[in-house]
Amino acid sequence: VVAFAEQVCALTQQAEAAGLACALISLRFAPGTGPDEARACCRPVRNGDLFCVEPDALHLFLYACWPEHVDEALAHVLSCPIETLFDDEIRYTEPAAILAALDTLVARAAQPPPIDTATAAAPVSPAIRAVQPAPLPRKTASA
Repeated sequence: VVAFAEQVCALTQQAEAAGLACALISLRFAPGTGPDEARACCRPVRNGDLFCVEPDALHLFLYACWPEHVDEALAHVLSCPIETLFDDEIRYTEPAAILAALDTLVARAAQPPPIDTATAAAPVSPAIRAVQPAPLPRKTASA
């Protein structure tokens, strides 16, 4: 995620300087869909188009893509209809919005995954136990 964010940040700034539009599309997986299915359907072919797959979403960056062309670009990049694999879509088409979304992705990636208390194992006691040494026999002094 971090490498994706760094590349997209640089491309967004480059595109903005050149007067080009870009789009970052975040697609949340539908129930039953996983990263492998999304990865198999995502086939960017243009230079600058990038994607990143997380456990719950696919993030697709479309370089030099105007907002009115996003649907057409998605149809070319994704070999499956969006509604087949995804149940939520967020489009970021302004440079500031793209950069803010990237900051959120990086911050979320830096957090440890939540613990599922229903399936988490009970705490394990340490395997170390204290052993008290046996007392040494007393020597009596003889006079």
